[in-house]
Amino acid sequence: MRKVFDKVIGETDQTMKDYWFVWSNDFEPIRIFHENRQITSALHRRHWKHVDVTNPYTNGENRVEAFFFPITHTPMIRKAELDIDFYLLAKFVATNKIDNYDIVDEPIPQYFKSTGMKDQHFPSVAYQGWAPLE
Repeated sequence: MRKVFDKVIGETDQTMKDYWFVWSNDFEPIRIFHENRQITSALHRRHWKHVDVTNPYTNGENRVEAFFFPITHTPMIRKAELDIDFYLLAKFVATNKIDNYDIVDEPIPQYFKSTGMKDQHFPSVAYQGWAPLE
């Protein structure tokens, strides 16, 4: 089985929640947008490019489901109940399903949030930055 994340750092405001999944020297965010306690969209990154998922699938607990690729830790949000790509990845990649985890309040290194050239993970890319919560 592949390694699950070390911890999850949470940040929140009135309409958004950021969950930063942390591995040794790697921080991958998922932002959840909500209105009236209903999730309306989710945002994640694929090699520093933002990916918006409108009306993502939510399970019976009104939570999105995410898959993290081995080695790169890149998240993929489940888009629909019958999301074949998500299903195949989750089924055929050695992975542990994590339903519950503690959320800690710790700072996120600015490298993972700030605008600029990101060269820590090949290939180097110019990044627009992760917008701060309001």
